[in-house]
Amino acid sequence: MRVITTSFLTSFIILLVAFAVGGFGLADVDGSLILHFDQYRNIVLGSQLDVFMMIIFGVGLVAINMALAKVFAPREHFIAVLLSMSSVFLSLLILISVFAIIANN
Repeated sequence: MRVITTSFLTSFIILLVAFAVGGFGLADVDGSLILHFDQYRNIVLGSQLDVFMMIIFGVGLVAINMALAKVFAPREHFIAVLLSMSSVFLSLLILISVFAIIANN
């Protein structure tokens, strides 16, 4: 149970760091942001709200995983650990994508 709690706490801390990095890194950007380079449409543009909505959706997914892990922990400990570790992985991917968006702008 300690591994599950620690990994979810780590996930929320990583998402908090992503929110802070996005806030400080995109504070002076006005107008559109380059979110993604696409082969067919060349450049996908968005706003600062799109970056922060990505982080908020990540918080929602981690919260859903945490609720599911709490349900599965007494019966299937492996699934609870798998959900918690996948939440850490998801949070790291969101942090990397925020860093990539800041580096492109």
